[in-house]
Amino acid sequence: MSTLYPADMHVYTRHFLKTDYDLEAINQIANKKGIDYLGLTTPIDFRTQPLKDCIRIITLQNQLIDAYNARYASKILKGIEIYEPQNFRSELEQLKNSVDIDYIIGSITHLLGVPITKMKNIKNIYTLYLNYILQMLECDIDIIGHIDYILKYMQNDYLDPFLLKQVLKGIVKNKKILEINTQNYYSHHNYLPNHEIIELYHHIGGHRVTFGSSARQLDDIYRGIEPLQSEIDRYEFDNGIMIKRKFKQL
Repeated sequence: MSTLYPADMHVYTRHFLKTDYDLEAINQIANKKGIDYLGLTTPIDFRTQPLKDCIRIITLQNQLIDAYNARYASKILKGIEIYEPQNFRSELEQLKNSVDIDYIIGSITHLLGVPITKMKNIKNIYTLYLNYILQMLECDIDIIGHIDYILKYMQNDYLDPFLLKQVLKGIVKNKKILEINTQNYYSHHNYLPNHEIIELYHHIGGHRVTFGSSARQLDDIYRGIEPLQSEIDRYEFDNGIMIKRKFKQL
């Protein structure tokens, strides 16, 4: 099994792709870091973004991505990240039917309409969070992102093991893919999800994963991904990408 994963499947589009002039900068960083596939991911929050605006923005971005893919050897994949997709099924369906998408990441950033970053001392907050993820697994999405996002902001680092196992089993049962994100690697030497959850995912039979950095600056693209694969190579996961919403193992 190769130790090289030549992709970053979670790079935030709005920080990199605004005009045609950005294409060469992306190509240079791809060449420098040996990246064959770059997943540019547009975050979608239907609480604040009207559907028509999302369609317009993604359509314009896709035109730039098509220009890049025609010009350079490395390829950009078209991704979106939907917050709480179970609450916006109709909007998601219309969006999918309106724009070209390679993959959809689902993540939970709000509970009961309140940002997790602002929630403190809420009773049963961890149970509520995991139940939100269980609901999200029923949506037409591809990748489960930031599965332990809540632990970044709460003092308690405990997620109920029974519910957590149900979430991981649900990922496998619903044929979703677990994202392992490196944004915490250099600050906490850990990943999202953490090592314990990654090991549990392997233990319950999970095997498909994508890697992403959540990069917001050019130099952060692919950051932490090489050491990540080295650290989890023993699990022999199927490391891959999504093209036209189909999983491709690398």
